[in-house]
Amino acid sequence: MNFIIYDLEATCWRGRPPHGVNEVIEIGAYKVNQLGEVLDVF
Repeated sequence: MNFIIYDLEATCWRGRPPHGVNEVIEIGAYKVNQLGEVLDVF
């Protein structure tokens, strides 16, 4: 069995963000096995 661990980075604002605006600016991911060994990265 393998697992995908991912991280999303998004735009940020001080205070309240504009309505309906949320933009993902970066995605990172690791594919690991049951032992935690890294099989692939994206």
